[in-house]
Amino acid sequence: MKNFWFTILLCVFGAVVLCASCAVLPQSSGVSVQSADESARPASTPDSFTVQYMDGNLTLYSGVVQKYTAATYVYPAEKAGYSFLYWAYGGNAYDFSSPVTHDITLCAVWSPTEFDINYVADGKTVKTQTCTVECVPEPPDIPQKTGYDAHWNIPDFTGEDITAVAVYEPKTYPVVFRLNGKIYARSTRVYGEQSEIIPPEEREGYRIVCEETFTGEYFAVDVRYVARTYTATCVVDGGIFASVPFTVDMPPVLPDVPEKEGFDGHWSDFEIGAHDITVYAVYVARSAEDGEAPDNQGESGGNPESGETSDNKGGEGVGGNGFDGNGGGFDDEKSGGKPDGGSESENESKPESGSASESEDSEYSAGLIFADCEGGVEVTGYTGEDTDVVIPAYYGGKAVVSVAQNAFAKNGNIVSVRVPNTVKSIGKSAFKMCAALAAVYLSEGLESIGNSAFAYCQNIAEIRLPASVREIGASAFTGIKPDAKIYLAAGSELTPDKFPQSVEVVKEY
Repeated sequence: MKNFWFTILLCVFGAVVLCASCAVLPQSSGVSVQSADESARPASTPDSFTVQYMDGNLTLYSGVVQKYTAATYVYPAEKAGYSFLYWAYGGNAYDFSSPVTHDITLCAVWSPTEFDINYVADGKTVKTQTCTVECVPEPPDIPQKTGYDAHWNIPDFTGEDITAVAVYEPKTYPVVFRLNGKIYARSTRVYGEQSEIIPPEEREGYRIVCEETFTGEYFAVDVRYVARTYTATCVVDGGIFASVPFTVDMPPVLPDVPEKEGFDGHWSDFEIGAHDITVYAVYVARSAEDGEAPDNQGESGGNPESGETSDNKGGEGVGGNGFDGNGGGFDDEKSGGKPDGGSESENESKPESGSASESEDSEYSAGLIFADCEGGVEVTGYTGEDTDVVIPAYYGGKAVVSVAQNAFAKNGNIVSVRVPNTVKSIGKSAFKMCAALAAVYLSEGLESIGNSAFAYCQNIAEIRLPASVREIGASAFTGIKPDAKIYLAAGSELTPDKFPQSVEVVKEY
């Protein structure tokens, strides 16, 4: 009996132990069976993973992939100056064919592309540098220019070839104005611009001439006074006999009064000033002791009643003014010709109107050839031997208004020429290749100078153009003496670009 109950107890205990064992199994691992391939994975492996695509600290893309599938290859956007190489993981190129087994971060790897930097100054390439966006520009020394600060203007890198240009900025320099070597004023100016002249005190009868030099540190404007040239017009019997230049420092040297039988002649009184003047021939009958007096007891070359001086203040003389001498057109007894000591032949014909008489004591160079033209006459040629040529203001009672084309061309003898104030134009090649021509005196009233008018006159070192000149033809002064000076009268509208670069153009004030 005792054994019976012991057996029952043992069975009950076994049943209790079996039930307790079944109650623990559901709380263990979720995967009850693992394959050989999964034996190394943790029990907590998720069903999907995150893949991040990074460029430096910038996230380009983020995606989710299922467990054991491969990540997608993503092409990043273009990056200026770089070429994309590959996606890296752990420092090496990532294999997109392998399945993703955990969260990963892929990094973009780039290679900088090469390009050229061309350094250009004044249109010329100074240097070419091969570079990348990660390199530092190495510009060459910039070519220097007097009066300018310079620097390279280098554009931003784009990965493509670029051009760096030399930029020049003009400097500002001090300017000193000197009169007789002493500084009387100061200013400043930007290099390349024209100095604004500060004139000294004006002096009546003088013009101001300025010459500018650059020392490298400042501009010096040397100012000097130059006496203006005025004209003394000599009138005989109502006609112009001669025109004589003078200045306030140098009185006019008047010619002898033309002789007239039975009269003593002299010029009327005049007063020197800063203006043109007119003087008249005054004739006084000789006394009976000296010879028989003519019926007209006294006469004046200009004003028969008084013979007084007439000052003409209306016009200003021009430096190197040409003689306004009359080349003819007066009656014989009033022409200014020298008497031959006897009476004129009744058979001698007087000149027709508009022509010059051979017996006249002309105030122009013999050998000049004239022809009628619109508005008067013009000089068309010269066959004379005078080296100092004087062109008259009037010929045959008509104004000389022009020097014609080729009038003096290739004349190797003339040294100087004086052009009166009646001449309005000098024609094309009028004095071209006059090898000995050194002095040209032009008068106010001249308006135009034709093409090549003074070309290759290699001895011309200085010439002054009146303010009335408005037109300069092409190559008008080509080939004159190197470093010659061309003075532009006060009020002239001409600009330096009308003249060769080899000459110095001086503006008068």
